[in-house]
Parts: sequence; structure tokens; C-alpha cells
Amino acid sequence: MTSRSTAQVRARRFVLCWLWVAGVAGAPPRAVAQPDARARADALFADGNAAIARDDTATAAARYRAAWELVPDARYALNLGIALSELGRNAAAAEAFTVYLADPACDPAKRPVLEQRLALWKPELGEIILDVAPASAVVEIDGVRPLRSTSGTGVPVAPGSHRVTARAAGHRGGELSLAVAARGRVIAHIALVAAAASGAQPGAEPGAEPGPQPAQPGPQPGPVVASGLAELVDALDAIAGPQLVEAAD
Repeated sequence: MTSRSTAQVRARRFVLCWLWVAGVAGAPPRAVAQPDARARADALFADGNAAIARDDTATAAARYRAAWELVPDARYALNLGIALSELGRNAAAAEAFTVYLADPACDPAKRPVLEQRLALWKPELGEIILDVAPASAVVEIDGVRPLRSTSGTGVPVAPGSHRVTARAAGHRGGELSLAVAARGRVIAHIALVAAAASGAQPGAEPGAEPGPQPAQPGPQPGPVVASGLAELVDALDAIAGPQLVEAAD
């Protein structure tokens, strides 16, 4: 293993150790979950940490997302964001970091680092604002469920065409195709129709009411910082102090 590879592995181990110590030990109580679901989610989370330690970032991301789907714990979103960032999936990483920062239990020490990373990505991303009814609908963007899908939620996406689908028990499915520009913001309005309802116009997409959606420029980006896991580690290292480096070894 080259010195660079060794440094990268040690960097990942340091980041995850730092997050684990700050995110689990002494953490405030989380949302109540069924004990079995919590145990399975924590096992998936541990599997993700083991995967990223052996340089299998894609598997780590899959495990963190599976843990989140069982129990929406902000810790899982944070580590998911780190894994997605290393994979170059900046839009999905931005979503995960935003979810973590919105959590009341967010570690204040991590906030500046994550907000700088979001500011770096903001000029290259667009956003889909979800407006889906009923509230129980399962929403997917390009076949992937957003971490949050309540109406009004903004989901970061890469510029280009995106397919938004929604389904709910007792309703006909709905879908939209949307074009999103960098710094653009588009509303995905889908009102699912009850399965027994009639009167839909032939050829119309069920439940979809797109309307004109001009792109809206976002705010100017914040301070630009260097990208990449090594720079993120350096920033976290400056916050955590040398004693946590020793704990990670």
C-alpha cells in the first residue's frame, strides 16, 4: 500500500472515529424507534463504518442509506454525506449534510465545516422543491427516495433532466419530468388521484400538474474552500484537536 493510500485510509478512520465519538457518546435521545429496527439500523451503520475503513465507499454509502431508511437518525445522514462526497455525488451529499444540520442534535463544532462544503457545491447544483399530496406518498427522484419528502422540502440535484414519481396506497401513481439548471429551483407538484376517481383527460400524466417552472437564481455562494476528503479531514482535525487523532489510532 502506498503512503498516499495509507494516508487516505487513516484519514477516513479519523473522520469516522471523530464523528462516532461526538455523535454517539453522550448524544441526546433520538426519535423513538422500535428496538428491532434500531438494532438493525445500528448494525448497518457499523457495517458502513467497517466498509469505509477498508476503502469500500460505495458499500458504506449503501449501508448508511439502508440504516436511515429503517430509522431516520441524523448520525446516519452525516456519515452517508461523507461517503457520497468521496464518491463525487455532490448533490446527494449536500442533501445528507443539510438533513444533519437541520437536526437539533447537530454538533455545533461540525456546522462551519459542513456549511462551507455546502457553499462550495451550491453554484453547481439545482434544487427540486417537493409539493406532493397526499402526505403519505412515497416519492422518488430518478429512482431514489429523498431522505426527506414532506411538501416544501428542497432536494439538491445535479443540473439536467430529472424524473419525479409518487405513489400511495389507494391512489393512481403520478410522475413528472423536470429540467433543472445550476442554481435553479423547480417545484415538483404532484397531486395523486384516488384510484376510484374518474374524469382524467386522455394522455395526461396521472396526478401531475407541472405548469411553467422557470429557474430561479439562488443566492451567491459562500466562501470557497478546497474540495476532497483530505481537506475535510484537515478542517475537522483543526476543530477536534490532536487528542482525537490519538484516539483514532
